[in-house]
Amino acid sequence: TSRERDAQPCLTDPAIYEKVLAGVRKRLRENPGARIISVSQNDSYPEGRGCQCENCRRIDEREGTPMGSLLTFVNRIAGDIKDEFPGVYVDTLAYRYTRKAPKHLRPADNVIIRLCSIECCFSHPLDGGCERNLEFTRDFDEWASICSNLFIWDYTTDFLYYNAPFPNLHILYDDIKYFADRNAVGLFEQGNGQSRNGEFDELRAYLIAKMMWDPDMSRERYFEYMDDFLEGFYGAGWKHIREYIDETAKMAAGGHMGIYYPVDMILGVGEGADERKQTVAGLKKYWDDALALADRENGQYSRVEKSSLQIKFTDLYLNGAGSPSETEKLYGLMKKYGIDRVREGGPLAGTPDFGKSPAEW
Repeated sequence: TSRERDAQPCLTDPAIYEKVLAGVRKRLRENPGARIISVSQNDSYPEGRGCQCENCRRIDEREGTPMGSLLTFVNRIAGDIKDEFPGVYVDTLAYRYTRKAPKHLRPADNVIIRLCSIECCFSHPLDGGCERNLEFTRDFDEWASICSNLFIWDYTTDFLYYNAPFPNLHILYDDIKYFADRNAVGLFEQGNGQSRNGEFDELRAYLIAKMMWDPDMSRERYFEYMDDFLEGFYGAGWKHIREYIDETAKMAAGGHMGIYYPVDMILGVGEGADERKQTVAGLKKYWDDALALADRENGQYSRVEKSSLQIKFTDLYLNGAGSPSETEKLYGLMKKYGIDRVREGGPLAGTPDFGKSPAEW
């Protein structure tokens, strides 16, 4: 079996099948209340291909996708457990190299396909014609036509820099409605689950919850919820923050936005020093105006200050680390608000090098 960089098992090896089946039965017996168990590929590099042995390749070539050998394996597991565990679903990821639906195979009735949007552009609606999203939407339609238990694994933050702007708050409405309107019956929205951040984690979680509860709401109602939250959470200066949200969404819509993009790509800022300084100055004013109106007694000032860390991070990223005192101030605010990660991965260093940009911490 050749696995190259990906640690994926051979899905036609009888010994592996029996080991996985035994593990599934053991976990379900230990957790009698469980209704879903995941039997999925390991995490994958974008160029991953899965097992390349002759038997796996034969199935994959017949089905036109490496999902062929995976779904054959998962369907078999689902069939072997259904009598002992009626009502339990076997969940598997359609992720990166397995995202494409098979030509002939169909998921068993007790199998969930969890389709992942990791490659997509999140500055444009999925069904808005963006070239980066066309392949995903084609795959989505194929799965929706053959799978009655279609779940989505979607992504809602910048995993490269958790504290950078990620202007997807307008797009969340479109994308969640898109999923609901096209036969998806489950949705997992992955954000920054590792740490607090200095962006809009509270607002984003609130809007996602509202949309998942009522995906048929109107766009107007969605933005009413946004404004209501902004006013209650941030106080009298909330309209300045709404203007910032609208402005950064407009900036991001001018290009593409992935979940591992640096700030300059997300905001479409060029390399010129003057342009970068002007961009930051314009965005910073929204936060300065909101802070000036925030009430210090009821927690609103602290909430504005915490969320404004995104523009402080952006300034240091785009315009250089500046003096160590400026980066140390940002670090102090991160510690104040319990923010202990810059990116996906390890926690923030106990004593960063303040002579470096926070992107390097």
